[in-house]
Amino acid sequence: PAFWENPMEFQPERFREGKKNSHGYAYFPFGGGPRLCIGADFAMMESIIILSALVSRFEFESVQDEVSMELLITLRPAGGMPMKIHKRPD
Repeated sequence: PAFWENPMEFQPERFREGKKNSHGYAYFPFGGGPRLCIGADFAMMESIIILSALVSRFEFESVQDEVSMELLITLRPAGGMPMKIHKRPD
């Protein structure tokens, strides 16, 4: 709880643009400070473009009713997250 309220819960709104984090380095996948990855901005923009292209062309449906999470370096679905992917009508 040093950085987040309920840290073991998946709450993606924590990282919404413009939301004030409780600590400047609570989320830093590309490092921080003077050694910040020079490709960080490019990678984030590329991720947004790819995700928006996929979501606009396909529908994603979880195969599981409930997804259990595991905490390694990051929080992730335990055993992966099987999905059904359907092409959206043109």
